[in-house]
Amino acid sequence: MYEYRGGGNLKNYEVTCENNILKLNLPLLKKNADEKFDENPYSFDLAKSEQFKVIEADGKNVKFKSGDEEFIGKFGGADLLVKLDGTGKTVKFAYFKIAMEVDKKLPYDDFEKVSSKIMHYFSNAYGETKADRHLDEISLAIQARHPIRVMSVDLGQQSFGACSVFQLAPKSDENKGKFVLPVVLPKLSDVDPEWVAVHKRSFLDKLPGEDVSDKVIESRKKAMDEVKSLKREVNILRDVLKIINQSNLAKKQKLIEQSKKYYENEIYKAKLEELSKLTTADEISIKAQEFFSEYEQILADKIKAWRNETRGRNKRNYYGGKSMWMIEYLTEVRVLLLRWSTHPRRAGKVVRQNKEKFGTVCKKLLTHINNLKDDRAKTGADLLIQSARGFVYDEKTHSWVQKFEPCNVIAFEDLRRYDFNSGKTKQENSRLMKWAHRNIIDKIKGQAALYGISIYDSTDPAYTSKFYAKTNAPGIRCRPLKNEDFTDSVLSEYLKNRIEDFYNKDEIQKLKVGDVIPMEGGKLFATIDSGKLKIVHADLNASWNLQRRFWNRHSDLLNFTTKLSGNKIQIKNDDDGKRWSGKLKLNGFKNCGLIKTDSGDYKITDNKTDTVEKSNDSKYAPNLFRDASGEFFKNQADIFIDKAKFENIVSTKIVEKLKEKSVVTRN
Repeated sequence: MYEYRGGGNLKNYEVTCENNILKLNLPLLKKNADEKFDENPYSFDLAKSEQFKVIEADGKNVKFKSGDEEFIGKFGGADLLVKLDGTGKTVKFAYFKIAMEVDKKLPYDDFEKVSSKIMHYFSNAYGETKADRHLDEISLAIQARHPIRVMSVDLGQQSFGACSVFQLAPKSDENKGKFVLPVVLPKLSDVDPEWVAVHKRSFLDKLPGEDVSDKVIESRKKAMDEVKSLKREVNILRDVLKIINQSNLAKKQKLIEQSKKYYENEIYKAKLEELSKLTTADEISIKAQEFFSEYEQILADKIKAWRNETRGRNKRNYYGGKSMWMIEYLTEVRVLLLRWSTHPRRAGKVVRQNKEKFGTVCKKLLTHINNLKDDRAKTGADLLIQSARGFVYDEKTHSWVQKFEPCNVIAFEDLRRYDFNSGKTKQENSRLMKWAHRNIIDKIKGQAALYGISIYDSTDPAYTSKFYAKTNAPGIRCRPLKNEDFTDSVLSEYLKNRIEDFYNKDEIQKLKVGDVIPMEGGKLFATIDSGKLKIVHADLNASWNLQRRFWNRHSDLLNFTTKLSGNKIQIKNDDDGKRWSGKLKLNGFKNCGLIKTDSGDYKITDNKTDTVEKSNDSKYAPNLFRDASGEFFKNQADIFIDKAKFENIVSTKIVEKLKEKSVVTRN
């Protein structure tokens, strides 16, 4: 460990700049003729970096350029890191890791302080009085006419982030007709107006490989399908060995029949049909082993040919860039190669990686995947920070240009739900590892501090894709039909099965390319607004909902869970009392009793002792929702409805509007 020249605790180092070349001066130990170590001064040229270009170094201060910006910093503590060769005696590389205190780049002197106060005030739910201590600084910022802006980000897979920017403003005629959200902020003085958050802009921040042509998308699908097809063929070999490994004829025949229903490979289906006609267990084992040996060689040749065809960038007709698709594709490739290298060669044998003898399978590919994840996180973090600062990348000049005013806060959803743990499914944990969202936030926080931007990553994400941010009307996810959804003008069986609850056979036959259909996870969000169908980008709507929850301090009461207490259904309050009571107050409720209406729905009352008896056939406590907009349930804004019933009515009404839209479009 070292400290800069002038320090009195550790050995000193110094960095100078001569002809744009950085020189490092520091003492090192060297073995002398007596096999003892002497301390000697050394000077080294530091390797140039495209990311960090020093303009001048004057004593402890350094002026440098990173990207398109110039910064001033001070050298701090440092560590000398070395990488040894396989013998452990020779140094292959040496790194000098220097800590640097960089001067912050703020739009105005109190920007960082105001940003922090804004974040802390609105992060406290309504009813929590500890938030009030931040009001004085917010008031001063408003009086100084410093605009207060927040950028919300919904991290995604199709695009790195769906972003929206809202600005705090007084409610006035000037904002009529604009997209505004309610703000829970008390009057800061006797003359203060009511406050709203006014929408300024919404956009998708995309990384290289996320905005591609239909041709590239088709190439990607073909590449992914090929990998998955090879994985299924490896599974065939495992399945054959399972058949061989069964102890008697009945078990073998049972597994054969199961495999006939599961596998679609024509060669294997034919072999299974042949095996099913054999009458003894030994005959089945012999024939199955013969097929295993033949098919293993066929598959080996096929995988070898596939690897030769896909190695090298010039052999690929898709472009992955830093997209999630590329990470998922490379991960699928590694799973295929790992599965192939560890597939059993005979029945009853389990093959595992022998890392001590052979090392990690596809180690270079694994390193490449991890580097790609890290690169995606770094590039994405920088992209979001620049967007929050109001900068836009100019393709002509290849530089960042400021076109908008900076934001004080970047708000994310509560990413604790992305923590890797055993409580989630294997598939979900797999996706979390690929997304590395938590890593993204950590990198953003490091960069945001340099510009005085506060990061709020605890916005409640629940049901941001279920309600329309402008009106709180419920809605559904959907997507437009594409050419690849049809074969000879007939909709695929997969999609037919997905929408058969809403469309009859005649309606399905009439669907065309461009028609919008309900689809879980679709990129569009559909609802009803003023009696008309409203379709928006689902990720942008999610980012608007994050804004809504930030500005109103999580005070919307659109749903709540209940619990069973004996034979009673009661409101389940997972929050502390102040948060829950604040939410009730803002929504016109004094207390939280619960009664059942004549229609079988539920209603909150002011009598805390009111409870509902569960029915004899009820095994679970209901999850209840309401339509605060009144678009779906007229004059029932205070009525809460069981989730299944609520979603069914909402979906049915929206699909009817989608059908009307399709008819109008076709005509």
